[in-house]
Amino acid sequence: MIAADQVATKVADFAVVDPPPRSQTLHVPKGYRVSKEQFLVEVENIVRQHFGQPLSSQFLEKELSISERTLYRRLKQLIVLAPKKIIDSLCMEYARSLFLTLSIKFSCVTQALGCSDDAVFRHVFKFQVGMCPNQYR
Repeated sequence: MIAADQVATKVADFAVVDPPPRSQTLHVPKGYRVSKEQFLVEVENIVRQHFGQPLSSQFLEKELSISERTLYRRLKQLIVLAPKKIIDSLCMEYARSLFLTLSIKFSCVTQALGCSDDAVFRHVFKFQVGMCPNQYR
């Protein structure tokens, strides 16, 4: 009986091993960039806070209080993307989440993103995602 208690204790020790702590990045919604670079976090926050408005690189320049050249240089250095590509990618991720979570019309999604031309939205969505919005839904 004494050996059984020792074996049970050893088995329990192996069975109740605490896993290594996980990073909180697992809980970040898909599409959100996880970056330690403060500049990228600021750019993403500005874009996400202003969905529904026409977004452009000029808008980012004003919000960040930097020049066009500085904006392009910093973004190219950090993630090799131009400002318009970053804006498009964040908008398309938001559109994807709207298509998956809500059953709303295509025009409502484009309105929520501030896109005035449905054809342009379809083109960008297809380019970013690889399929038309209706196919994706």
